[in-house]
Amino acid sequence: MNLQSLTSPIPLHLHLRALGKRIRAHVRPAAHPALWFWLAFLVGNGLLFLPYPLLTPQRTQMLPLPGRDIRSVGDLLQWRGHMDLLRVYGEWVLLVTVWVLWSPRWGSGVKRVFRVLLPLLFGLMLVYQGYAAVMWELYHNQPNLYNDVPFIIGGLRFVLEAFHPPLSYYVLLGGALVGLLLLVGGTLYVILFAVPADALGRTSRGLLVALSVLVLGQGILYRSWLADPRWAVHSFTADIAANVQASLRSREAVQDLTRLNPYTLHDYTHYTLKGHPNVYLIFVESYGSILYSDPFYRERYRSLMHTWQARLEARGWHMVSSLSESPTWGGGSWLAYTSAMFGLRIPQHVQYLALREKYQVLPYPNLGRFLHSKGYDYVWVVPITRKLSPRETEENRRFYGADRWITFEDLDYHGPLYGWGPSPPDQFTLGYIGEFARHHEGPLFLFFLTQSSHYPWVPLPPVVDDWRTLATAAFRGGSQAPEETDRLPFTQLRENYWQAIAYDLNMLGDFLLHLEDENALVILIGDHQPPAVSARSDGYATPIHVLSRDSGWLEEFRRRGFRPGLWLENPQVTMGHEDVYEMIVMDLVKR
Repeated sequence: MNLQSLTSPIPLHLHLRALGKRIRAHVRPAAHPALWFWLAFLVGNGLLFLPYPLLTPQRTQMLPLPGRDIRSVGDLLQWRGHMDLLRVYGEWVLLVTVWVLWSPRWGSGVKRVFRVLLPLLFGLMLVYQGYAAVMWELYHNQPNLYNDVPFIIGGLRFVLEAFHPPLSYYVLLGGALVGLLLLVGGTLYVILFAVPADALGRTSRGLLVALSVLVLGQGILYRSWLADPRWAVHSFTADIAANVQASLRSREAVQDLTRLNPYTLHDYTHYTLKGHPNVYLIFVESYGSILYSDPFYRERYRSLMHTWQARLEARGWHMVSSLSESPTWGGGSWLAYTSAMFGLRIPQHVQYLALREKYQVLPYPNLGRFLHSKGYDYVWVVPITRKLSPRETEENRRFYGADRWITFEDLDYHGPLYGWGPSPPDQFTLGYIGEFARHHEGPLFLFFLTQSSHYPWVPLPPVVDDWRTLATAAFRGGSQAPEETDRLPFTQLRENYWQAIAYDLNMLGDFLLHLEDENALVILIGDHQPPAVSARSDGYATPIHVLSRDSGWLEEFRRRGFRPGLWLENPQVTMGHEDVYEMIVMDLVKR
């Protein structure tokens, strides 16, 4: 033995071989091959559906309940609303069946190829399921790589900048990943190595063949349905086919959108305005129609709206309301307010990016620019503290074209920060806006997106008598409060959402009561449904309210189906967010 042999590291494959021997010494599936095989088979199948219960806990459960979730053969073999684990992953079934039925006849070379191929495919399918679960949970959208890749890249950076979890979170995450890898490795080891394929009896082989027939039959009869995670049989092949089709449709939509000529689409330059009221376009974060449709909120929402309607009417305000169809669900606020400002329906992030890239030098004649051309000062309020890069900031400013940007630095706020931004409390920002408008000379068009009702809705800022005192108050706050990272039960999430949206509605009502602007037109509109507490069946509609002390400024909205008051007894969608641009212009023109 020489010195080199003592100091040379042991090759990795020898370590793995030794580890395999130790595992085989303790795991002896040969005594009960069918039991070990089916245990590994079911674990592998369940792992492929596990991302949905983990990532979409409000709409999933581990197993369906007979009599409630399964009331017929169709519920068992076709479609169930809850994305539970009692489902069959088609490619997993077919690959394992091929291995069991045919591998005893293969040579060693073919077996080695299959033993590499199956783990690679399994890993790919598992990763894809995680990605698909995130897209279904956040936006209830079908996975679409053409749209999702730029969205995920940008969103991931945004999330990492927004949250700074302690080291223990990374340790737990790392431990969970290691545990998952060990479970996957053990499952595949039992299937491919520990249990000889020819050790399984006729019963096991017959069950595999029956499952394969079910998978192939469903694939022939239903095809694209197998990409829906709520279908009892799922298919990676159907996933990829649906993703490709959705991506191609998105690419065509981008091309169609960028081919539009906005100067003919929104050619209002020859119009003369009948008046120049100050226009406030305020988007209310997560203000969705679920407040009407869910009994948990409906009566409290009705009471709050009636209260504010009475208080505002007593101060001379007139108001009409309706529902508007948002282009996005549960997030992507920029898609909602850009659709409204530009008069275009922009449902996908990739469309937004294409428009922003195109209209960097050539200015898009959006609502703010149109009003600027008619003598308005176009002001955009963005109070969040997180800063974009200088390049992104300049791109946004060229894209939207505001005359003035009021940012966090302009607010002179030194108190605790709240929410996703993080941001000052909306009570403070709205107070600042009211003060700014009181001293502003000339017609004003002002845009603002509220922040305090953004998910996760806790902690909420305190409510004070004088909004100015919030700037230096030593209240507890901050976007990293423990409540934000706790895994809360659904009932608590719903209560948190209600408290947050009620806070913002109260702050907006107070803002209107104290708005010293007798000639104002105020549009309050939700950006999208709240995430985590609403479902796909709740739709994409959001409330919209238009208020003015001069009832004449509401006439155009009445003609378009808006109803009197803040509360809608029979809420109906009468417009889309992309209609806001034209409606405001026509209102100012037709007065």
